[in-house]
Amino acid sequence: MTCRQSGAERGKDILDKVCDDAPAKIVDTLGKLAVAERLAPEEKIDFNEAKNMREIGVKLLQSIGFREPDEDSIQLAIQANNDFIMTLKRIHQCAQASPEDEIH
Repeated sequence: MTCRQSGAERGKDILDKVCDDAPAKIVDTLGKLAVAERLAPEEKIDFNEAKNMREIGVKLLQSIGFREPDEDSIQLAIQANNDFIMTLKRIHQCAQASPEDEIH
């Protein structure tokens, strides 16, 4: 390793040395990084910031980890949201119906 090496070259040399000298240390460090990434607090997704249904679709997908959704996925998310809202409305209507309304 020399001062004239690029950062990537120095990094590779360091990684090669650690892998040769202490492979268990690499495994331990990678395990800790994986856990830290998994436990990192998720970005707060504020649906109140959405200005239209497309932005709601994007935020819905981002809320489950789909960071950069494509347009087809966004449209499917919008439709899934619409279906969900309709289901909630049916639940509400059923809960509001009187027992005689249910007998047909």
